[in-house]
Amino acid sequence: MGRSWPPCATRRARAHASTDESLRCTCAPCWPSPSAPSPRPPPQPVPGDLRALRQSTDHDTQIEVLNSLDCAGADPFAGTDDPSLPLITCATDRTEAFLLGPSRIDGRQVDTVIAGLNTRQARHEIDLAFTATGSDAWASLTRDSINKRVAFVLDSTVLSAPKVMQGPQMGGRTTISGDFTAESATALARDIRQTSTPLTVSSVDISVIRPKK
Repeated sequence: MGRSWPPCATRRARAHASTDESLRCTCAPCWPSPSAPSPRPPPQPVPGDLRALRQSTDHDTQIEVLNSLDCAGADPFAGTDDPSLPLITCATDRTEAFLLGPSRIDGRQVDTVIAGLNTRQARHEIDLAFTATGSDAWASLTRDSINKRVAFVLDSTVLSAPKVMQGPQMGGRTTISGDFTAESATALARDIRQTSTPLTVSSVDISVIRPKK
């Protein structure tokens, strides 16, 4: 006997058809359509697309890429991004993903970076001093970022994203404080200070916590 199918009143075929069969309903019983092609999987993005997506200026695309970003793997585009565009990237410890605005300051505008112990607060900090142009850029960035975070980015990876507690910060100096040890403060100061790879400083538009694997 041939395969039987439920009546069209159900508008759905419940027989055990193979997965590559599509069904066509008429006023009679539903029958498999022999000529309907199997659905094709969506095309996978090529590396060029990925590069463009991570620096998209479209907000919906940015949110989609941010939410799907896997911070566990290596970044194939590290250090090759356009600083004049937004960037979706990860923290160095891979526990947080960021949507960053275009760069507002580059490493050439940072004059000195020193890690030390604040004896009055009993905590380790990093003191930064900016050049004349960097001082103006930092004042502008902190004016626009009160109670928001800014990101210090090296090789497309966020080294640190402190919250701006007050602004605009004039005078060309600032301090990064947090849960630093002497070793971690020294390491961060060294990474900000080094000049072999361009440092950038950007606003943090959105951040998403990622579970550490």
